Amino acid sequence: MLQDVPPGREVNLRKLGGVLFTVYNRTDQAQDYTLSCKRPGQGGLATWEKGYEEIPNAAWCYLEETTVTVPPKSEKQVGLIVNIPDEPENWNRKFMLAVILSSGKNDGTSIGLAVACRVQIETAVRDQIAGTANGGITLAPGTITVRGKPGDAVKGVVQVRNDTGKRINAQIERLPQVYADPVKHPRYLSNGFQTHPGEPWLAPQKSTFALDAAGVLALEFSGTIPATAALGQRYEELAFVRATTADGKEVMTFLRIQVDLTSAKPADAAPAPVPKP
Repeated sequence: MLQDVPPGREVNLRKLGGVLFTVYNRTDQAQDYTLSCKRPGQGGLATWEKGYEEIPNAAWCYLEETTVTVPPKSEKQVGLIVNIPDEPENWNRKFMLAVILSSGKNDGTSIGLAVACRVQIETAVRDQIAGTANGGITLAPGTITVRGKPGDAVKGVVQVRNDTGKRINAQIERLPQVYADPVKHPRYLSNGFQTHPGEPWLAPQKSTFALDAAGVLALEFSGTIPATAALGQRYEELAFVRATTADGKEVMTFLRIQVDLTSAKPADAAPAPVPKP
């Protein structure tokens, strides 16, 4: 998962100390491999994480090397570079990219073998929504961040814009509603965050709504930081916007809701008695 990727700026994951693809060769002879970036549908992925859409152009992403030879019983790391054009429609987006590893001529078989890695790319968010014909739903901000301490009442507002070109009927769902299998949940969480067993703790003002094409809705979330939340921790949950257009097409995106308790302090204690001279 790559978050806050700024359109118009080259992001080199190796230089940032980020994701490197490690190609393992566990055989007794050198092996040749080919790496390529593709749109998920072109890379053999029939499904991927909901709320992400196929990246419009896989050429926006490329690898340091596309053909590698890995010595026997060894491994090699290859970095990913992302350069998304600075266009209005490329901000506030959640793209899915497929990085495909194909076996080379020395694999000892006549069958072409390949594996695909899903790369979740979330571009940087502009606070002001600029209308674009991106065919989806745009949220700003993409994350509601609240601070406080357990038991505090909190709220946040997100702007929802309908960029599908058609009227939509939408509903708000949580991650367990989208994926009942909890094994899939960690793939959505931001680095350093965890879910709270008491979620949802921040609920939408409206759980369902309709929105005309190019319409904008201010959706408020409010609630209370769970009393069982631990100081020093960071929690995150997701609110999915699942919508159906007038012609029956389903579109989905999601909002991150985060509470940061790393700087929270315990409730004020009674003042210590002042010693007498």
